[in-house]
Amino acid sequence: MAEEATRQLPNLEDSLSYFTDESASTKVRGNIKLQLALEGIEQHAQNKGLSPDTILSLTQVITSGKFADSTNSRLVKCLIPATTVPEEAAVRAISWMCTNKPSKNVQALLLRWLVLVYDLIDGKDKLHALYGVLFFFIQSDVLCPHVCHLLYLLTRKQDVRLFRVRPLLDMQTRVGAQPHVTGLLSLYKLYRPELINVPLKTHRVFFKQTDKAWAALIRQVQLRNCPREERDQWLKTTQIPITNLINDVDPTTEPRAKKAKLDCIPAIEYSGCLDQNTTAQSDKVPVQLVGSFQELLNNLDNLELPSQAAAVLRSQYLQHLVSCHPQQHVAHRIGYWLYRTLHQDLVDCPSASTKPRVEKLLKALINFTDFLQEGVPLCEMFLWEYLFTWNGLDHRPQILQLITRSRLHPFQRLNDYVLEPLRRLFFTSRVHCKCQILACLTELLRNHVSVEWARHQQTQNSEEETTSLSLFPVDSEVFPALQSIQELVFYVDRLCVVGLQQEDGHAMLMHYTLGFFELVTQLQRRFDIPLVHAPSAPIVYMAMFDTNALTVARICAIMYGFREEVTSLKQKPVQESYGFTSSSIRKFNNCILDICDALWRCKAFSSGKNEASVFHVPKSVVKQTGIEGVGESFSLYNHIALQGFTHTFLQKSLPPGTPITPRPRSRQSTQDRSAYLDFLTSQGLEGIQGFISSFIKVGKSSTPSSAAPSTASSTATSAYST
Repeated sequence: MAEEATRQLPNLEDSLSYFTDESASTKVRGNIKLQLALEGIEQHAQNKGLSPDTILSLTQVITSGKFADSTNSRLVKCLIPATTVPEEAAVRAISWMCTNKPSKNVQALLLRWLVLVYDLIDGKDKLHALYGVLFFFIQSDVLCPHVCHLLYLLTRKQDVRLFRVRPLLDMQTRVGAQPHVTGLLSLYKLYRPELINVPLKTHRVFFKQTDKAWAALIRQVQLRNCPREERDQWLKTTQIPITNLINDVDPTTEPRAKKAKLDCIPAIEYSGCLDQNTTAQSDKVPVQLVGSFQELLNNLDNLELPSQAAAVLRSQYLQHLVSCHPQQHVAHRIGYWLYRTLHQDLVDCPSASTKPRVEKLLKALINFTDFLQEGVPLCEMFLWEYLFTWNGLDHRPQILQLITRSRLHPFQRLNDYVLEPLRRLFFTSRVHCKCQILACLTELLRNHVSVEWARHQQTQNSEEETTSLSLFPVDSEVFPALQSIQELVFYVDRLCVVGLQQEDGHAMLMHYTLGFFELVTQLQRRFDIPLVHAPSAPIVYMAMFDTNALTVARICAIMYGFREEVTSLKQKPVQESYGFTSSSIRKFNNCILDICDALWRCKAFSSGKNEASVFHVPKSVVKQTGIEGVGESFSLYNHIALQGFTHTFLQKSLPPGTPITPRPRSRQSTQDRSAYLDFLTSQGLEGIQGFISSFIKVGKSSTPSSAAPSTASSTATSAYST
């Protein structure tokens, strides 16, 4: 025993010559030469790795079936490449597997080795040519998990065929949903969604890595043989290719593994080898080699997408590429991956540990949709499912922002899937959440009128064929799109009324309410949408009675904006329009008259008003208040929101030493009130002056009490007469 321990191991050449010698003994027990040759190869492989020629020779020995399984298994474990793996070795291994000379256990070990060194193989074309041969091995229960993993890495779009999908589906029916089969089917569905209509069970890990020590040894040898500068760059840019092939890694890279798990977006990896010789032979340019926007433009027609289409979320270069050259199969792959990933992390397996990862994915998705100016249909379907179980707290800003990219649908569908869940959340949440939902609906309307309306009109135009540059085209659906937009405006109007009543006219909620109607006042002039809609009377009066001067000025500007909308609509040829009816105009005129009487005529609660007006208050009720001159309470000078401005204006305009009364007279001369309006405009309240100049024709008389009332009333009524 001591004599055996002192013997030195043979070098690599001598060890290799033993296995290639046809006369060498294959007996395992008591064969010292065999054991020494095995140990010599193992020691050299673990320290320095094997050259491509050595790997090719050993592959021939292993697959020939000459030696016992125990010897062949140890030799397979020694196939640790110093640099690269020759493609011929992989092809030879698969070819010999077809002869059944290697046992099933050795075949399985060879497949595991091919998976581990896949990124180190110097070519993929010949190996990919054996795709159909490899697919045959899925019938073996021993080889199926490893074959599915290798096929997962080799699969290209042209490999996905119905005659391959059917055996996999039959296998799932026969033995149940296996993770490795589901993983391969999921990839097939990414490339060809139309071939797989059955739902696939999601798994966190499709292919479990059991060769952690083996993978770590290969990685250590690769790093040991790599020059220092290349090693640093390699670790910085690629994070070691082998770790991208497997779902679990060894404990020596635990910090990097945790970092990778926080990012579920696929890395930008080329489907082939990035060797310079291989790249030079192909006319396709990997996206990794593009370093500037100018290079992107120069190679736009020759760029090749990465192996996983969802990697476009990482790079604006890729987003430019897919938007300039929209392809349906790329859109299907991106959409299905997003749907599956979001469904898995938000519905199937939600947990606190996945929240940072999901938030990063949602932000990347938002940036992607903002860049394309269109939503992803499958993400929209996911939102429709998710909103009914959403607690309103998880990822609220991102979820609401994704809703704003929803496409134009019939209102009933939009109401059932989006508006109804938001309505329940709106009325059960605090004012801050209400404001977020209202801002979401405002941006949803903006998206509909600025983007989706034009896209819908283009798809409905069947007379001339137009090429759509949309990455996610959908089948055109015939429905009254303008009516759907009008119903959305009506819905938000009613929502704002109830919300303001519930929150007692909260200033922040009023701000977002007026922001919505400021957008509505631009539908005709800015977006060419033949739709006019005035705010409901409760919104007008709550804003008019508000203690914030900016709110009063904004509601005046909104009312003036609707006058411009109607005027613009009247000047265009007769066409189908919504909201422009006698009833709506009559209600709007009542609001105009009330505001004019309050601000200018100082008769906010006069008894001669129409009973439909909110300002119609019986004399008996006015007397019960005990307030003298109650009609002047909402005039330009005495309005509670404007009293501070009035005091400042009078201090500047009156002679020094003139006392300022708490309630200055409202019936000043027209010139004084014009100067006061100019002062309000200088303070950022230009909406009030715009409203007065639009609806009130001021006469030349210095006392407006005789001229202004009649002109104000007649002007406000005739401006919207139908």
